[in-house]
Amino acid sequence: MIDAPARYYVVSCRDRRLTAVVGFAAQRTYIARIDDVRVDGVDGATGPLTLWFGTRVGELATVDVLQDAIREYAVIPATVRASLQRDAAAGADQVAVTWLVGHAAGELGHSVVAADPGRWRRRTRRRALWVLAALLLAAVVAVTAVIQLSG
Repeated sequence: MIDAPARYYVVSCRDRRLTAVVGFAAQRTYIARIDDVRVDGVDGATGPLTLWFGTRVGELATVDVLQDAIREYAVIPATVRASLQRDAAAGADQVAVTWLVGHAAGELGHSVVAADPGRWRRRTRRRALWVLAALLLAAVVAVTAVIQLSG
């Protein structure tokens, strides 16, 4: 879980297939999410990835550091930079809420990219197994309920 920014801004990406969102989180860091990234050498069967930046307290302390982190993917316009700086100044008074990593409906094919692709694959497989186990348990409960109601 990541503390959600009170406001977030969609910024244009260098590659039109990507989407980028930036903001200032209550954890005293600027934050960015880049969606639909494809990484060479990563198994394509899992689909596009979601990259997260600024997930640790104070990791991206300034807008310039945020821009450097996402430079390969997007450029933050001057108007958004000014808005982010205003949000950071007002951030001490903001109430933090929870922002789930990734998209709830498409989480199986998305993950935070780690420096070690093997670690990323293990996380994705483990997450997929947990989701599969939960779905199987739900199916067993549903079948049991149908049998009891019909019998």
